[in-house]
Amino acid sequence: MNNVQLDKILNEIESQTDYLFIYNNQVDINRIASVKAKNEAVAKVLDKVLEGTGINYELEGTHIILSTETANKSNDQQ
Repeated sequence: MNNVQLDKILNEIESQTDYLFIYNNQVDINRIASVKAKNEAVAKVLDKVLEGTGINYELEGTHIILSTETANKSNDQQ
């Protein structure tokens, strides 16, 4: 997928796997991203897609939790 909104990539991952994405409104899923992957682990694909975006992910069971670096920093300070 080339130059599509991140939410389209996330939806495609959800449709091809058992994973479900969880994120809040601080995560910019409207940003444009590109990824080329075939038969790769979801973690590798996310590493590629989210590189340099300030968005982190955490795998918990069948859920993938997306968060921003700024949200993580404010949680760490509490």
